[in-house]
Amino acid sequence: MERIGPAHPAERIPGWGSDADVTNRPGIPFPDVPHQRPGAHFDERAIPQQVTTVEVLRPPERAGGPTPVFGTANPPRGMSGRVKHLAYRYPDHLTRRWMLLLLSHRLDVLEARLERAVMPGVALTVAAGCLILLRRMWTTA
Repeated sequence: MERIGPAHPAERIPGWGSDADVTNRPGIPFPDVPHQRPGAHFDERAIPQQVTTVEVLRPPERAGGPTPVFGTANPPRGMSGRVKHLAYRYPDHLTRRWMLLLLSHRLDVLEARLERAVMPGVALTVAAGCLILLRRMWTTA
């Protein structure tokens, strides 16, 4: 009996059925099983756990402890830290999370710039105040 309808998708769509049965895929069975090279080994338990000195944020889907190695260069702080805490309440697949993380990074830059601009001003104010006090002490003595 001849087929009257459209052709099967596998005939016209490249890559169709790539999630088909494993035994029906090209390259299965593997022509050669990869062998471990002599002296090569890897044991996850052998990796020492990095010590946590700052707060490490984790998404809800990774509720366990942190990975053996993680970054601590930019811990959450200030308003940007609050936004990061809010972002990490949402799972990885939500755009809301990534937009909040982008916002938190921009806020962190603004906070750093403000901190850099304000600190020299504060230092100059304190130095000027000390000079004024010293002058008053010298002139009254």
